[in-house]
Amino acid sequence: MRTFQKGFDGSSGFFGPLDVSGQVKWGGDKVEVTALDGKLGQTSINGNISAITKPKTKISGALDFGNIILPSATNNGGTIEAAEKSVSATSEGGDRWSRDVIDTSWMHSFDADLDIKAKSITQNMWRLSDANFDFILNDGVLTLNDVSAGLFGGRAVLSGIIKSGAGKTDPVSVSAKLNANDVDAKGLMSAVTGKPSYTMTGTLSTVDVNVNATGASSVALVQTLGGDGNVQGKNIVVKGVDAAQLASAAKGSYKPLERAGSLFQSFQNGQTEFTDFNASFVIQSGIVNFSKINFDGPKALLNSTGIVNLPKWTIDLKNSMTVKDTDIPPFDFTVRGSLDNPMNSGGDIVNNYLQKKFEKKATQFIEDKLGGKLDKLLGVPQTPVTEPVEGEVAPTQQPNVKEEAAKEAVKALQGLFGK
Repeated sequence: MRTFQKGFDGSSGFFGPLDVSGQVKWGGDKVEVTALDGKLGQTSINGNISAITKPKTKISGALDFGNIILPSATNNGGTIEAAEKSVSATSEGGDRWSRDVIDTSWMHSFDADLDIKAKSITQNMWRLSDANFDFILNDGVLTLNDVSAGLFGGRAVLSGIIKSGAGKTDPVSVSAKLNANDVDAKGLMSAVTGKPSYTMTGTLSTVDVNVNATGASSVALVQTLGGDGNVQGKNIVVKGVDAAQLASAAKGSYKPLERAGSLFQSFQNGQTEFTDFNASFVIQSGIVNFSKINFDGPKALLNSTGIVNLPKWTIDLKNSMTVKDTDIPPFDFTVRGSLDNPMNSGGDIVNNYLQKKFEKKATQFIEDKLGGKLDKLLGVPQTPVTEPVEGEVAPTQQPNVKEEAAKEAVKALQGLFGK
């Protein structure tokens, strides 16, 4: 392979021995290969292919591959080493997107009408099964008739047009439509971010996205990205807020020791189940603006709005959560930071609510369980209650020393529990 392409990455699935047989026929300006069968490195290949060499090379045919493993890559589509050399560390978004000009000269060097299938295609955390690539390349215009594959338990279909400029530095224009069904949310989010993600699990039942972009480099394509989309899901589990524990706390049935520190922060360690998920967004200049993200489940309702900035690879979402069947008021929190590792903050309303619940429960516990022992422990004077004698003036009402002592005890407990 390196004979035909210098710098070919030997780590790919095509690296290895070549053992292929077939019937070859040529004459004039045409070459035909039929009954093609064999091994190409670590994958298999079979099918038929032909080429007309004049006046311009045109390739047509149908090829079936086995399992294909592509080289590891960053989001700019190249190897990590290439990204480090070609991307400025000070560019917007760091080394996430390459500023190298995309070389599309090959799109003008030949025409093609091919139907390519593969048992599987794997790159990093992406895995496509039963993949199909049916496309036509004509005068630098690539038309994707049917690009489809199994995707994390579901099926995705991509169609669109890619137009290249006449020169090497001319911009590329992309227009595409993606439809997917029954995709595993965890697998998709892990592949998109390039690391295992447990933020959301469940099934994305419907994904419809339309995008368009123009640019001469990866960073230019991302910065001009536009479009819109809708996503629906079912049986979604979102990590970050534990609605069930919040509901339990609202009923006063939680243990204070399990809630040391910030009460809202402690509930971020859990998760909430939702039966329905619906999101709508528009994309402009690479910024995905979510006008609606709705989660609805038996325990809670979660509504979100905000943006995902693809050029900068950041997220900024404002979330409002309602815990059902409780008197907890709706509360807001934010999700901000790197798309790889965002941070949650907020929850002042629920913090105040839970704090009052905590104080009430602790005070009641002290008064009910300790009783007179608390009086002796805190040195509260045991003043006997006497009826006023007729004709005498009743003594001035003294402050409830026991109640004040209980409050002081609550404060002491809060200090032990991290508040």
